[in-house]
Amino acid sequence: MDEDLVGHIPQPDFLASIGIGGESATSPATVQVWEGPDYTPPTETYNPTPYLLPSNSDVNIWWDFDHIAGRLDDELGYTREAFYPSLVAFNLPGIACYVSLDDAPIPTFTPSFTPLPSNTPLLSGTPTFTPVPTNTRTITPTKTGTETPEPVCEYLMLESVTIGASTLEIAVRNDNISAPVFISRADIHWHKPPGYGGFYASNMRLDWREPFWRGPDYTENTDVSSSDPGWKNGAPAYDGRRLSAGQTTLVQMAFLNGPVDMRSYYIPGDFDGSTLYFSLQWGGSTQDCALTIDSYPTPTPVSETPTFTPQPVCSDYSVLFGRFESNGVVHLVLESTAPSYTPITGAMITWNDSKPSILLDFLAVRGPHAFDPLAVPFWDGYVAVPPANALETGGDPVWLVTTGIEPGETLSLWVDFDGTASTLSQGLGYVPEDFAGTTITFSETCTVPLSFDPSPLPTYTPSPTYTPSLTPTLTPTNTATWTMTPTATDTPTLIPSITPLPPPGTYPPGCYPQSDGTVLCTSDG
Repeated sequence: MDEDLVGHIPQPDFLASIGIGGESATSPATVQVWEGPDYTPPTETYNPTPYLLPSNSDVNIWWDFDHIAGRLDDELGYTREAFYPSLVAFNLPGIACYVSLDDAPIPTFTPSFTPLPSNTPLLSGTPTFTPVPTNTRTITPTKTGTETPEPVCEYLMLESVTIGASTLEIAVRNDNISAPVFISRADIHWHKPPGYGGFYASNMRLDWREPFWRGPDYTENTDVSSSDPGWKNGAPAYDGRRLSAGQTTLVQMAFLNGPVDMRSYYIPGDFDGSTLYFSLQWGGSTQDCALTIDSYPTPTPVSETPTFTPQPVCSDYSVLFGRFESNGVVHLVLESTAPSYTPITGAMITWNDSKPSILLDFLAVRGPHAFDPLAVPFWDGYVAVPPANALETGGDPVWLVTTGIEPGETLSLWVDFDGTASTLSQGLGYVPEDFAGTTITFSETCTVPLSFDPSPLPTYTPSPTYTPSLTPTLTPTNTATWTMTPTATDTPTLIPSITPLPPPGTYPPGCYPQSDGTVLCTSDG
């Protein structure tokens, strides 16, 4: 069997060899049918040496590129489409067979009759193999009509804008036939909700993938691109910024340290004027296309009426020791029964410096653990000698953002120490009382000390306990169930019967028989 291989190989790689069979390109069982190098696609080869394809079998064809040790898709971002339209042609007696990677149009080709080799038992006699000269090829590879179309901006559209509990979500449709586009800049117009001065932009991502931008951005309006230090280009696949062809993709911006549900404070028109930019180049940073939020109703301005803020009642707040966590984290629990949102304005963290040395690194609230993306760091210092005083007021340079506690909320406060990867108790022998003297300040007026509840998480509310009554209950009452039929005139007198008392020693501890037949149980029983 003669074989033709036509490949379209993107630069800058060069094709070193083509092999058939075996389990890899370098396997001893692989037959090398062509050796290069060829630096310029397309590579067009003709193999004058027959390679017999066994019947009812699968055979691998290997294209080996030099100057790359790994996979083309992992290291250089290649996709299957990069090799379209590639053909493999088989020359059989009187039949021309082609296999295309992308169902590309097959060129017209009428092969000359070539007898099968002599070791093929399908034919009688002893045919001899005559290779077809290379100058008689009629296959002319062409790229006409088979190249991947370049994306155009006209096929991008903004489908919808919605508000989540803590996200802005912009649905973008890419109706290009086969070419992706890449987000290259995001200019999001936003404002802080009333009463939440510490509200901030945390990150941006596509369809819950890894974020292509990480904040925080504490100031209103966020405009970021590849020049921003939090921007992640994501080479070589650029998956975090890629909007695939023929699909709708959610561009999501996450916010933290705000209300429990943003939908109570925002409508899509609050983000009017926000613009997303896209590059038509593979993984590019050019701003070729722009989609702007400009057709959604804007909220009606609300006149700011001063509201009365009650003086905090310090007994409404508590600070409890939770537990020791790995990586030197101490988990404290804050509780509020106050009727309104209360800011946290200070913290004094102290510890037993006679124990092995540790250093206070940062303070954060919320999230399932200290290092989770949902946690909100609000102080980021580095203190080696206790106590560490963190204050929002007074221009503390390492106080990052205002945070607080909602009415009725139980809030996690994470105190991160450097000095061990284990827990402070297991790694360095600390106990909860080593942090006695720690205080948290609410609304600048209530400084609440740390207490050591045995099990603040979860909070256990005991059910009511039964207190025995000391009033005898043996006096019966006449009820209708004892009334005789209407014809009877004799109504029986109810005589209470006394149930014999249990023998001594059978009463519960602290319970004693009384002369009137009752049992008295004391509270210490």
